Amino acid sequence: MRLRASGRSGPLGSSLEAFRRYHEAGSQLWERQALVRARFVAGDPRRDGHAPGERLLGARDYRILVEGYTFLRRLGHRLRLGRDHDTHILEREPDRLRTVALGLGYEERGRKSPGAGLR
Repeated sequence: MRLRASGRSGPLGSSLEAFRRYHEAGSQLWERQALVRARFVAGDPRRDGHAPGERLLGARDYRILVEGYTFLRRLGHRLRLGRDHDTHILEREPDRLRTVALGLGYEERGRKSPGAGLR
């Protein structure tokens, strides 16, 4: 119970809103990293967002949305790891942008730098 956000002094459970506020304002880096790796522990993952959103979207649109969302989440995680706080602002300084781009798998392509590829 001491692993709760408020330690031994807090409630055994919290609302989703309180959980969100805690992670926006004061969670540790390792706590945020653990959430990145969270997995389903109950329910049917095919019905809970990992299968095309009841065939309301075509397969192509579904793929585009999933790939875009996955890219943005990976980019967000790389930016947070580099700064140790939540951010949604892409690096501007070339060396820092290059570091983020390399972390995402971008490579030198002729005269095009990894940072230019990411942009």
